[in-house]
Amino acid sequence: MLRELPSTKQVPGEKMRRWFFCHELDLVVWFDNAGHPIGFQLAYDKYRDEHSIAWHVDRGFRHYLVDEGNPLAGESETPLLYADGAFNAPRVIDRFRSLSTEMPLPIAQFVIEKLAAYPAEDKIRQIGQRRAP
Repeated sequence: MLRELPSTKQVPGEKMRRWFFCHELDLVVWFDNAGHPIGFQLAYDKYRDEHSIAWHVDRGFRHYLVDEGNPLAGESETPLLYADGAFNAPRVIDRFRSLSTEMPLPIAQFVIEKLAAYPAEDKIRQIGQRRAP
């Protein structure tokens, strides 16, 4: 289950953020000065083929492949994000729903609403990619 990390470091110059964590997902949500969510970044499929979907009120959606590198080979331990096009929104929403039952309902609903609004043309492209030989 997604649980909030109680001492999330705030970054000077950024809006206030809250971080929720579980084995499969990481969710960071940013809030305006009135406490309303204005953006999020959801990392999913951690530990196998990690990706990240981000939405922000000023920038819209961005979807990334997360490259953790290989720290054992002396590579950087800082994850790198590469643009990665469409994603399987229904699958991610279903998994998020099942893991978000213990987090604040308004935040979970905000994320689900935004994920469900992911551009339809990208959802169609993703479905077409799954059918390709």
